[in-house]
This record gives sequence, structure tokens and C-alpha cells, in this order.
Amino acid sequence: LVVNAVQAMQGAGRLELYLAPADRDGVAGVALSVHDSGPGVPEALLPSLFDPFFTTKPGEGTGLGLSISQTLIQRAGGIITVRNRAEGGAAFTVWLPQTSEDGVQP
Repeated sequence: LVVNAVQAMQGAGRLELYLAPADRDGVAGVALSVHDSGPGVPEALLPSLFDPFFTTKPGEGTGLGLSISQTLIQRAGGIITVRNRAEGGAAFTVWLPQTSEDGVQP
């Protein structure tokens, strides 16, 4: 997510990372948000962003990064979302459920 954000800003801009406790549907967890000041994601592309082999950078990479990230996050019981920020840029948020020290969700 950070690499994508840096690439979207084309070497200039502001990258912000946020980490905070967050409940989702009554389940305790943590949310990590990555905000950039790039151009954002065209609205028409948002529904396809996590599709395998989808890329906004033809000729660069495989278009699997976000798809694989989403699969791994979902397997851990979490969710990844994306939105365009009103002030410009994109915001990706990863939410993961809290686990105990033995790795089991309470």
C-alpha cells in the first residue's frame, strides 16, 4: 500500500499512516490507514481495483498486489477498503480483528 501510494504521488506529495484501535460490527480490532496526496482513483475504476491482474500502470508489475493483499487480509478475518479523499488522493484502510497471544480471536 505504501509503495502504491508513493508511486501515485510521483515522487512529490504527502503520505500519512494511521494506526488505531477500531471496532467493526462489535468486534475489537485495529485499523491501519494509508493516505496519499496523489490524484486518487478514478471512480469508474474503484469496483475493479482488487480484481486479479487489474492495473492502472500498464507495463509495470502484474496487477496482483491489491488482489493478493485483499485475499490475505480476508483470510485473517479482516477487510480492506479504499476511498477517494475530499482533499485529493486516496485512502486505503486495513482492519484486522484483535487476537489473543496464542493467535486465536477472542
